[in-house]
Amino acid sequence: KILEQYPGTERSTGALIYMGVSYESLNRLKEALAVYDRVDQAYQQGRTTPEAYQFAKAHREWIAANRL
Repeated sequence: KILEQYPGTERSTGALIYMGVSYESLNRLKEALAVYDRVDQAYQQGRTTPEAYQFAKAHREWIAANRL
């Protein structure tokens, strides 16, 4: 719902980060990767912070290296 109400904002980025972490916790790793990719896309479009991008990137790389 937050993604729909606040598209392209820091709130929506925060929601994506929490979604990714939640998917990781549930061992739904492909879904977590897809969410982190969305954060990357938002960063490339200038719609999120470097910190959010770095967080998503680090989690994506860790999943790819250690869990898949």
